[in-house]
Amino acid sequence: MRAAVRLSVFILAILTMGSLFGCASTKYTYEDDVTETSAGNIYFNHKDLQILSQSMIDDLVSTGLLENKPRVRVSRVKNKTDEHIDTKGITDSIRTQLVRSGKVVFVTDVSEKDVRDEILEEQKFGESNLADPSTAPEIGRMKAAEYHLFGELMSMQTEAGRTKERYFKFTLSMVNVETGVLEWANEKAILKKGRKLFLGL
Repeated sequence: MRAAVRLSVFILAILTMGSLFGCASTKYTYEDDVTETSAGNIYFNHKDLQILSQSMIDDLVSTGLLENKPRVRVSRVKNKTDEHIDTKGITDSIRTQLVRSGKVVFVTDVSEKDVRDEILEEQKFGESNLADPSTAPEIGRMKAAEYHLFGELMSMQTEAGRTKERYFKFTLSMVNVETGVLEWANEKAILKKGRKLFLGL
């Protein structure tokens, strides 16, 4: 009888441990490149950011649209996922990579109103008697954008037993400001799969 009780307690302990550690003991892969991630979950992380932004930049640069080094305004990527993702990181990564490519000149975005206000204040200071007229910026010479770059990130998740899949899709588009014509668009998708290695919820 005591042996049966000890066996029951042992089994209960094993099940409890599986319940506690099951979620933390999950193995995930990227469907696109079959690369294991050490992030421990199937949610958005820095590797996803690198994959998505680099793929988009490589494609945009290869189109030839940037040959004349156009002036571009980039809007903050919209987060259409159910996660709290700071998409400013994606936007900044795209802009930084394009600036470093030497292919683009960026103007301030509408969402960067504080930056634009500071520029205007600097111009007003240049017009004042406190500034050297020979170094003062001339009012009315701020450059307007020729293209508008914008995008969005969406996701959805499915579960089947112990297997989870989370699908991310990132779209990026560039519109000619003068004509309103969509001159470039692309999307990159990542499917992350996970399967729990131990028992658990």
